[in-house]
Parts: sequence; C-alpha cells; structure tokens
Amino acid sequence: MKETFIHIKSLRFQYDQLAVLNILDARFQAGELWIIRGKSGSGKSTLAKILGSSLGANSSEIEGQFSTNSKWNPE
Repeated sequence: MKETFIHIKSLRFQYDQLAVLNILDARFQAGELWIIRGKSGSGKSTLAKILGSSLGANSSEIEGQFSTNSKWNPE
C-alpha cells in the first residue's frame, strides 16, 4: 500500500455566504497523478491555493507532507 501524501479530513471554504469548497474526506497517495477539473468558479484554484498555503480555509483538517520549495518530479 502506498503512503498517503495528503489527507484532507475536512475542508470548508466560502466567500461571503457562497460555499466554494466542502470536502469531507480525500486521500492522495504518493506517486499518483491527479487532475482537478470543473466549471469556472467551482473551487479548483481555491483548493490549490489552500494546499499551497497562500490562502486559509474557513475550517480545515489537512495532514500531509508539504514543501513549498519542491519541484514536481514525475518519476
């Protein structure tokens, strides 16, 4: 079994009264490639900013191995 790289136990973000993200449970394993897609305004960039620590969530519980200075290596 692969090691969990990022585990989002709960994540909620909203602009004013509009809920943009509400993730209850998501696990991303080391070595996997994921694509985040959706309509404009569905929260793709918001999720990336929260995981990259440039935006704070309204409430969150996220565990993972993060490095803001790492470069992606597809090996």
